[in-house]
Amino acid sequence: MVKRVSAGLRAGRPVAGRLILPRGAGSRPVSALLRAMSLACSLAIAMACATAPPSPTATDRVAQPVQTADYDVLVGEFAARDQDWLAARNAFMRAVQKDPNSAFLQLRVASLSARLGEIELAKSHAARAVALEQENEVARILLARLRRHSGDVLGVEQVLRGDDGAPVSLRAGVLLVQLMIENERQAEALGTAEALVESYPDELGPYFALASVWEEAGDRAQVEATVLRAISAFPGEAALYSRLAQLRRAVGDVDGEIAAYQLLLEEQPDHQGTLRVLAQLMVEQGDLDAAVRFYEQAFEYYPDEMSLLQALTGLDLQRDEGARAVARLAEVLERRPFDYRMVYLLAVIRLDLGEADAAIADLARIPASHAAHRDARIRMVQLYEAREDVPAALAVMEELRLQYPDRRLDFHTAGLRSRSGDVEGGVALLQSYLAADAADAEATYQLALIYDAAQRREEAVEWMSAALAFDPNNAQALNYIGYTLAERGEDLERAEAMILRALELEPNDGYITDSLGWVYYMRAVPLIEAGQDQDASEWLGLALATLTRAAELSGGDPVISEHLGDVSLLAGRKREALAFYEEAFALEPRPAEQPDLFEKLEALRAELGSR
Repeated sequence: MVKRVSAGLRAGRPVAGRLILPRGAGSRPVSALLRAMSLACSLAIAMACATAPPSPTATDRVAQPVQTADYDVLVGEFAARDQDWLAARNAFMRAVQKDPNSAFLQLRVASLSARLGEIELAKSHAARAVALEQENEVARILLARLRRHSGDVLGVEQVLRGDDGAPVSLRAGVLLVQLMIENERQAEALGTAEALVESYPDELGPYFALASVWEEAGDRAQVEATVLRAISAFPGEAALYSRLAQLRRAVGDVDGEIAAYQLLLEEQPDHQGTLRVLAQLMVEQGDLDAAVRFYEQAFEYYPDEMSLLQALTGLDLQRDEGARAVARLAEVLERRPFDYRMVYLLAVIRLDLGEADAAIADLARIPASHAAHRDARIRMVQLYEAREDVPAALAVMEELRLQYPDRRLDFHTAGLRSRSGDVEGGVALLQSYLAADAADAEATYQLALIYDAAQRREEAVEWMSAALAFDPNNAQALNYIGYTLAERGEDLERAEAMILRALELEPNDGYITDSLGWVYYMRAVPLIEAGQDQDASEWLGLALATLTRAAELSGGDPVISEHLGDVSLLAGRKREALAFYEEAFALEPRPAEQPDLFEKLEALRAELGSR
């Protein structure tokens, strides 16, 4: 929809023009100094000028009869600066009492009263301002809006029209058109809007008003015709081309939409917003090559615009031209070697291309003074861990945790210390948190994980139980204890209850779901051993369904696949078990958790004669 032009009033804006001074003995006019001081005060408010006088305190903002209106104006302006609208309004009311014939003061009271929602009071003072200064457009527009708010259509028209019946100004005319549209006076609105176009040929507002009339009438063709007329009159106005494009998009005319934006480029070939929009349109149409050309054109004009370079490199990756993306960034870095935003982006792209060594080298270049340093170092840790270079990951983490104190970084460092063989060093780091707060549930949980990784299961269970005591809703702690019990074949009812509670907290966690499936499997084992195959089959059915769900939730995991193989093998379905074991092996098993997988796989292959 065409944006309707409306003349809004900015509260507190000084009125240009002469002062209407009161007549008669005994009244003191508002001096020229008053207006100058008010303007200076407004400038000080807007610019936070250090030379502005201190704001009066609440006790200062009281009527002081011995002072002139100038003093009240200053008090009012400072109150307005502090957004104390009531105090500001009261100060200007005192000024009006001292100089009731100042249109400036009347208008100020009106605008502040309107802000406070005191519509009738605002109308009264706005009407007085208009009576005192007929040519004051701001006062007329404010009074018109206040009357419009009250539903006084006739009163609005009276204040917006001059003696000849024509709008007193462009803003008044636009407001009249809006009023006519609201009251379904389409013919009058159309005539008034056309008259505004003729009367104000150098203004854009009348065209928007005219377009609004046609839009309300539902005549899309006339809306577009009006926008085209405006483009002819204002060939470089970007908002018009954008509006034309929107009109064409609304009817599915993509080619027309593109043509509208290209018209603007003929006038302003460096218009960044239009180049971006056209590039996005090309992406929507699947023409990535054309999208690249528009982004490249924009980047030529705005070589410092990081988002354009990111868009270009992203399109390069979509087109499987990662080398081109790297070349773009390398070219930029030749000119700007210390632009570490570019360095970081280059590292991310290298990672996408699988160039881990080069990515690490780029990330290592980013200095501690740069905003991306922390993220760069964390990515380096992740890369080192992915290649199982624990010492290198630990070295970076030890440096990182000192530069950016953060318990999360400390917890990760503790884990890396343990994995590097320094279990006690990891424990000591976590114990420092427990020394500060013995009930630190998170640190307690992390300590349990350290002991688990070190294969010290009894201590792990002990600390996991403590973590659960501090935080009964820790789903992972519930799962850990429940799964540990299931692995041992101990207290399976308690294990099942704990894991079910964990699933209530995290219903879509594939690994907790796997734990429940394993509990069902372990319930079947003693029944099979006792020859109670019928009773065992029910548990095996539950195990199979639950583990299948776990595999779906996790997206595929070698441990879950091995568990599915174990269930199938216990049920006597050996070929099905072999398929699951092979799937687990293909998913890159975790030796610490699956020490027997290869042995089971080879045994079944030999038994079934499978290669």
